[in-house]
Amino acid sequence: MKKTTLLIVLPLLIMFSCHNNIEYSDELFPINSNGLCGYINCKGEMVIPPQFDDADFFYDDVALVYIDGNIGYINKKGVFIVRPKYHCGTFFSDGHAFVMKDDNVSPIECIDKEGNICFCLPHKWVVQSFFEGRAQFANEDSLGGYISPEGAMVGDMDYNDGKPYSEGMAAVKKNGLWGFIDKNGVLKIPFRFKGVDTFCEGLAAASEKKLWGVIDKKGHWVIPPKFDDIGRFGEGKCAVKEGEYWGYINTDGDLVVPPQFQNAFFYSEGLACVMVDGKWGFINNNGELVIKPQYDAPAAFYNDIAFVDEDGKKYLIDKNGTIISDKRHQGTSVINYSYQIPY
Repeated sequence: MKKTTLLIVLPLLIMFSCHNNIEYSDELFPINSNGLCGYINCKGEMVIPPQFDDADFFYDDVALVYIDGNIGYINKKGVFIVRPKYHCGTFFSDGHAFVMKDDNVSPIECIDKEGNICFCLPHKWVVQSFFEGRAQFANEDSLGGYISPEGAMVGDMDYNDGKPYSEGMAAVKKNGLWGFIDKNGVLKIPFRFKGVDTFCEGLAAASEKKLWGVIDKKGHWVIPPKFDDIGRFGEGKCAVKEGEYWGYINTDGDLVVPPQFQNAFFYSEGLACVMVDGKWGFINNNGELVIKPQYDAPAAFYNDIAFVDEDGKKYLIDKNGTIISDKRHQGTSVINYSYQIPY
């Protein structure tokens, strides 16, 4: 029997929870079959035969694949649109990706889907994929900012830290405090927070001292700081921590699911992943367990499908917890998924 493993990309799913314009394709899924990677559809049928050393999800209708020590990019027919000649690269977004050759001197290149070089950045810089038309970078002095698809710098270039753009705003850090800038790099919320998260559904988690609350896009407290930790809003609810346990609040700050879980993920398509006794399962909008805790990592549903990990076996499930891809197949090859150069 062939050994087939679904490749998982949980960190990106978390990151995309508030980036509706950048979503992986739900049509094709990367799998590892006997050491080579290909793609199946949601029915488990092989669409692109295993032939790559590693393979990413499709973003912007293009997938990054690894073969013979290099990365390139394919379309949904499995045809290379950018031949494999780079050492590392980001996924495509807004029609662009960043790539770099393995010679310790070549610049970071921003390319389009035909492989044309749009602009270059210094070799020693670090750059992430585009989010909402802006890519975050950091120079050799660990100071950074944002750049447009045309290669134009947006706003200041001396931030100590930052987060990808979400809903037209980006969190940036300077002198130990966080604030928010708009798409033009203009400071809209002053540097006053010790910790923040990105905006989701018009709201963002923030902390000025020890406790966490929620602010709007003007920096006003919508929910005052009163929680030990807080997640991101999804479908009008947000995971919050009180003491040792997590529950959920609504946009008014009222508890709608009492704190009772060891950990909690955001809501997506009416379900949220929660931890009970060290395992992850799913609850509905009423806080009732509908898929028993059995998984080793959190997951989220997109288009009625979730990627889960159970005892080292990675597979797809539907909202009934029914396995779509067969968990009996073994294997552990997982790509070094990257939205950043270098990785």
